[in-house]
Amino acid sequence: MIISPPQGCFTCYDFFDYYPLKLSWIIVAILLKLRTYFNFKRYAVENIVYGIIYFDLLNVLKICSFDAIIKNTILAQLTLTKNNMKITTFLLILSILAMGCSKPSYKKNEIINSEKEATSESSIFDIPVNQKLSIDQQIASAVLAAPVEGRGEAMVYGYSESGEFMMLREGSNDFICIADDPQKDGFQVVCYHKSLEPMMARGRELAAEGKTREEKEEIRNNEASSGKMPLPEHPATLHIYYGENAYFNEETDSIENAKYRYVVYMPYATQETTGLPLSPNESSHPWLMFPGRYNAHIMISPEN
Repeated sequence: MIISPPQGCFTCYDFFDYYPLKLSWIIVAILLKLRTYFNFKRYAVENIVYGIIYFDLLNVLKICSFDAIIKNTILAQLTLTKNNMKITTFLLILSILAMGCSKPSYKKNEIINSEKEATSESSIFDIPVNQKLSIDQQIASAVLAAPVEGRGEAMVYGYSESGEFMMLREGSNDFICIADDPQKDGFQVVCYHKSLEPMMARGRELAAEGKTREEKEEIRNNEASSGKMPLPEHPATLHIYYGENAYFNEETDSIENAKYRYVVYMPYATQETTGLPLSPNESSHPWLMFPGRYNAHIMISPEN
């Protein structure tokens, strides 16, 4: 049976360079020398050496990322091995493990990313991050958040080369789209009904002034109550196309690794007036967020 080097064999290497294991091998060497010079009984020395190597092998198997079945198979085969072959067999297996675990490039005791983090890093390998798209690409990507029939004539906002928020294209229908902000992590484009623009624009103004989320909500709530900030008279939808690892594919003019979310604003709606739950019954089910407030809305998050 061929045993491939274990995953994460940096741990094995550190183990072979670990002080207690070095000490055990020094003891083995001393015992073998004593046997030669003082003619100790062969079986006594071999049993001691056998015990030391067996203990070390158990620790190696424990530390290295072997499958449990492989570990048990190795131990079972060693148990069945003839006595006069035990030491040779153990030495051979330990040598294979030592050679299979090549020395890593990092320093000892350095914190290593977990397997989950490594998987996450590999999943975004070669994926563009914080893309700086041209004006045409920003428009092409932003309108993908809108319904197909509303993309051609939608107004589009985006960002200049210096990162300034600006209008990229005037529109003539009921939709307003916003391109991804390259200064923020992830990728997100949105499109919403124009009746939501007073609330959205006010939010951008307050954010530019450095207001916190709580301050923005308090100000907009007061202005909505006083009538200073107009609210939609009918349900109005915000379409979000987003993803942590999403990006705009410049070759196909499409957005990869993204998913949709729909936010239907119904100012001051409640559970009683809509019949909706205040949390989703199941994944992707609609529910009502901020009931009774100026920004009450239905959340719909499809699974894919």
